[in-house]
Amino acid sequence: MANSDNERNYKEEIKQEAFTLPNMFSYLRLILIPVFVVLYVKDHYAYALGVLIVSWVSDVLDGFIARRFNMVTDLGKFLDPLADKLTQAAMIICVATTYHTMWILVGLLVIKELAMFTMGLYVLKVTNELNSARWYGKLCTGALYIVMMLHVIIPDLPAPISLGSLLACAVLMMFSLVMYMIMYMKILNKSENADKLEKNDK
Repeated sequence: MANSDNERNYKEEIKQEAFTLPNMFSYLRLILIPVFVVLYVKDHYAYALGVLIVSWVSDVLDGFIARRFNMVTDLGKFLDPLADKLTQAAMIICVATTYHTMWILVGLLVIKELAMFTMGLYVLKVTNELNSARWYGKLCTGALYIVMMLHVIIPDLPAPISLGSLLACAVLMMFSLVMYMIMYMKILNKSENADKLEKNDK
């Protein structure tokens, strides 16, 4: 009977988290990804830009509302970065079909996300806690939005400007990766020290 009660409470918690306003914004961003891709492929660049602007604004509102009104949830910690990563991938891949040098960013994004996924999964296993996005991750996301929107609205952007913005995004990607790795190491060290103190108390 107790197990049944625990299961019911867990399901109710997930249900409540699913419909918080910040998570609704994350759903919106996920829905907008295929809309952007279709518009870009069909050369409707102005509309594609509009979709990216809506996506970016919803991302900003998502984080602000969650922190300001204490609506941070475990589901949100999963949905927000998922929407970020998929949006980033869609933007870069679409733009790379026109600006082929952008495939460099695709490669860097894959490396970055694989490293973060592996480390994040290990931290989750050790601490049993999900960690939300940090400011350096959002900085990287914001820069990618700006650079990709610039390339979307100007299909014939001069090569020096395109390359310069690519390099800036690459630097921010690596900076974000390093900062997240440092964060994960601090979390692991803190968890390890807490375990040692608990053992000593016993």
